[in-house]
Amino acid sequence: MGTEYGRFCGRYVDLAVAATDLSQLREVGIDETSCRCGHDDITVVFVTEGKDSQAVADFAEHPEARGGKPEQVLRASIDLLPAFLKGVRENLPKARITFDKFHFKRSRLRRSR
Repeated sequence: MGTEYGRFCGRYVDLAVAATDLSQLREVGIDETSCRCGHDDITVVFVTEGKDSQAVADFAEHPEARGGKPEQVLRASIDLLPAFLKGVRENLPKARITFDKFHFKRSRLRRSR
């Protein structure tokens, strides 16, 4: 039943993502785990495997097929992963980067121990 449910949900996520108009996209949040943390207040515009800079490069190509351009993204909230930082810098040239506060706090706590 779990696999069937996953395929069902996956299909509707794919349909919703394909139908999304990204001509007004200005802000993005890039997170590899938000779907596992119970977040229900986000709009998914792109789903991919991996958490490297190539995942961000793949995303940067995505808006063009839906009325947008990578250059129109002005803000990006990302985890403290060097690969995400590299990916945003290389592929979303006008985006101002903000680090996810959860990861920032966790990083500071680890350093203080």
